[in-house]
Amino acid sequence: MKWSFFLFSLNMKLFISFYILLVSNLFYAQLDSSTIKIWNQFSSLDDSLNYTLFTGGPSSIVFNLYFDSSRLQPFENGSLFTKEQADLPFIYQKVPVLDFQYIIGDQLEQNLAIYHSQPISNRSNYSLSFLKRSHDGYYLNQATNSNFLQANYFRKSKKENYTIKASLKHHRLYNEQNGGIQNDSSFTDANFDILNRNLIPINMNHGFSNDKLWRVNMQQTIYKSDSSSKSKKFDIITSFDRRFRNYYDSLNANLFLFNHFDTNRSNDTLVQKDFRQQINYYLSYYEDSILTKSMVIFYDVNRITYSNHANDTVLSNHNIGLKYNLSTPRYNFNTTIRYTPFGFRRNNFNFHMGYNRNLTQKIKFSSSLNAKRITPNYVFHQYSSNHVIWNNMVNDMYYIGLNTAITLKILD
Repeated sequence: MKWSFFLFSLNMKLFISFYILLVSNLFYAQLDSSTIKIWNQFSSLDDSLNYTLFTGGPSSIVFNLYFDSSRLQPFENGSLFTKEQADLPFIYQKVPVLDFQYIIGDQLEQNLAIYHSQPISNRSNYSLSFLKRSHDGYYLNQATNSNFLQANYFRKSKKENYTIKASLKHHRLYNEQNGGIQNDSSFTDANFDILNRNLIPINMNHGFSNDKLWRVNMQQTIYKSDSSSKSKKFDIITSFDRRFRNYYDSLNANLFLFNHFDTNRSNDTLVQKDFRQQINYYLSYYEDSILTKSMVIFYDVNRITYSNHANDTVLSNHNIGLKYNLSTPRYNFNTTIRYTPFGFRRNNFNFHMGYNRNLTQKIKFSSSLNAKRITPNYVFHQYSSNHVIWNNMVNDMYYIGLNTAITLKILD
């Protein structure tokens, strides 16, 4: 059972919400020191619960009525790109592991999930994850076909004073777009036969969208060792993202209010490239089998390139911040402060404070306080396509959220 309360402010308008949820689910977890890492290959899809609205089969557009602070991510990262699969964690296992799942459903729904982890030596290992989902759709031109691939590699030096983590992430989501059925009043006709939905006329027979992500990430950590202990001193993190979205339709110009470039077809693309470098310096770090405590200051800079029709824009941001974490088997306290002094998102800030405690083996208490100022993603400022064009002066968003939850573990 979960109880939560939050405040949300958008352009100084205040919203308050209260909700109670009873949830239970199954997952696989790997114990790593005092932290339990949970990962599910199917986590990129919203659960089929009563508060989720679906428009088709797997990988189709969904809308979740359940609010949490991660809902603000589209404003930061752009809403035109598809939600990512959860990152594959670095799980160190001494024996090879292979997990294979194949699930089929109606309308030729197919789900293939493969996970493999393999130690290379006592100081290195790799892991792979592949997920494929496809569905023919319930109506004409409603098929989906999606692929998700992730790979991790880990290695540490002989003296254990240096580690490297490298990862690759890729997805491709193909969705046919039919624009809905031509006459929705047909469902009120007593003589209307809907047993074969492929016979129902649709608005668009040749529309589709493609969403692709490529991400390469490398984290290098340097440790300071003495005769009695080992502690982290530096993290150097480098990553490069390339996101691509394409929308195509043809022979349906009359369906749209505007056709800015072409009345015969639309072929709209958006490419976003993000190069990021981050340096973490550990003011203090201590870890044993019971206690983990650290304080980190960090600096990161990113350079973003947007390409959209004739628009090419280059932006940059510089961020500084502080992180503190205190963790034991019974509780965890953490806080993060981030500020952007220079760049496109100048004067943005992000404050987070979280506390989690195991009251009993089956009852967990958690609470978090969040406050942030967000400059919306550049696509909210300027974007061009065959059917819509905008050039806006967008205000920054302000968010304050207080969440408190009590989780009851129902299943062992």
